[in-house]
Amino acid sequence: MLFFQAIFEFSLTLLIGHHIFEIKVDKSAIDAINQIKEKKYYEKYRGKEIYIIGININSEKRNIENYIIEKI
Repeated sequence: MLFFQAIFEFSLTLLIGHHIFEIKVDKSAIDAINQIKEKKYYEKYRGKEIYIIGININSEKRNIENYIIEKI
């Protein structure tokens, strides 16, 4: 049986602000948000409107289980 887990981190700049995403698999959206805050991914975008988005994907359901959006 082959199993792998990919880590997704990306940011997106839109006209309405900067969005930083952290996606976890079979963990929690809170873990994703905490990682963004602990590693301070948002620091280089200070002075702009910043949203951080933590997403958790359930691998069994193959769908988003929960997400959190915070404005910094």
